[in-house]
Amino acid sequence: MNKILKISIGSIQIIGGLFLIYGIINRMNEVGMINFFSVILPFILITGFSFYAGIQLIKDKRIGIKLSILNFVLQLFQFSYLGFYWYYFIGPYVSFGYQKPYNSNYTLLTDFEYFTGTLISYIRNDTESHFLAINLISLVILMVLFYLKQENSKEPKLKKNI
Repeated sequence: MNKILKISIGSIQIIGGLFLIYGIINRMNEVGMINFFSVILPFILITGFSFYAGIQLIKDKRIGIKLSILNFVLQLFQFSYLGFYWYYFIGPYVSFGYQKPYNSNYTLLTDFEYFTGTLISYIRNDTESHFLAINLISLVILMVLFYLKQENSKEPKLKKNI
């Protein structure tokens, strides 16, 4: 069962990374020239991290669980506050939160995607509007990853004879 969970979560990270690649290529076709340091470099880093974490988890390496936990913690919250905007998730996505558009009241925010990858991060001069959303799928996956981490710590470690 633990192996199936690891393969499933690792596959979500790898396939979600492929969706991120598709998204940036599609975006480059729409917009044209994109700044390397503000868009391409962060995209390469986060996509590479997602691939690496997924592969390590599938290979059943101990670091795979730790990297996957970090990857899904980065996906747990989407927010905009004081002009900083963070929106990152891969795989299935269900979020719940609130938003306050400029010159408007607070409203309930719900969002869902079947299977996709999104990475949006920027800073702008917008201190009036903000939102906060919690990715419920990431929350569930994090609980499973912490369970797997606990189960791995219970396994006896093999001593290597030199």
